Amino acid sequence: MLPSRGMRATASRPTPSLLLPLLLAACAAAPPAPAPRRVPEPVVEARPAYAMPDAGWKKPAEAEPGCVVRKVLPPPGLKGIPEVTVKFAVAPDGAVDRFEDVSTPPAAPQVVAEVRRAVIKCDFVPGRDPTGKVAYTWMIMTVRSPR
Repeated sequence: MLPSRGMRATASRPTPSLLLPLLLAACAAAPPAPAPRRVPEPVVEARPAYAMPDAGWKKPAEAEPGCVVRKVLPPPGLKGIPEVTVKFAVAPDGAVDRFEDVSTPPAAPQVVAEVRRAVIKCDFVPGRDPTGKVAYTWMIMTVRSPR
């Protein structure tokens, strides 16, 4: 086919009539475009629900009663641990999670850190829901120095 008026066939620039077959050949040889990535749905709650034991629930407990009180040591400069109330979650495997001081007024940070260290060193029996299944449950504990 002859080039149309105003268009010349050159080695570097094909004529319009040759462009379509070349484009089709290039598309056929190219690998298929990857499928669009599926964006996962956002997780509404990344953490499990923690329940406060109430009617029908079995509360979590220390595997060895008194373990926390025995393991807590007064921070340097203190002769004992003032009364501290802490709240933490006990996972189904007995691990401690989400530790916080709920004392009023709040205890000194070094005292809370020492109680946290002692709590983490102890083993806990997880709580159970009303059906008897182990569950994430909150535990509130008041720690006092033995007199």
